[in-house]
Amino acid sequence: GPGANSGCGSCSAAASRASNAKVCGICRTDLHIIEGELTDPALPLIPGHQVVGVVSQVGTGVSDRTVGERVGIAWLQQTCGLCEFCTSRRENLCERARFTGYQADGGYAEYALAPAAFAYMIPPVFSDEEAAPLRDHRLPRIGLEWI
Repeated sequence: GPGANSGCGSCSAAASRASNAKVCGICRTDLHIIEGELTDPALPLIPGHQVVGVVSQVGTGVSDRTVGERVGIAWLQQTCGLCEFCTSRRENLCERARFTGYQADGGYAEYALAPAAFAYMIPPVFSDEEAAPLRDHRLPRIGLEWI
């Protein structure tokens, strides 16, 4: 089924690209988008927001991600960083948020782009298959940078 080694895209860091993605999971939100149950997706659109890949390019000014680093891209792809929600670690409520696989192409692309702040390092203790669902939007923050 969809997921591991299915041509899914890759991860990235701010204006950077990652290739050699190993896994891109699929969840019900992807299906809601594909079936038209969520309005106003960016079209054409490539779904997938449980992405694990390897950074292949890093954008100008990015210092916290490196080429070759294994990262994940989650549902929350970008926020304003300034509103009351963003400044209180409730970024998912930001009114200017953008979402991977909804307003930005997702992990079933050959390459995927994401701001460095939303490309999370994946600890080596997790396989790619184990790490992909950790990028799901329904998991709460538990104080670890990569979740």
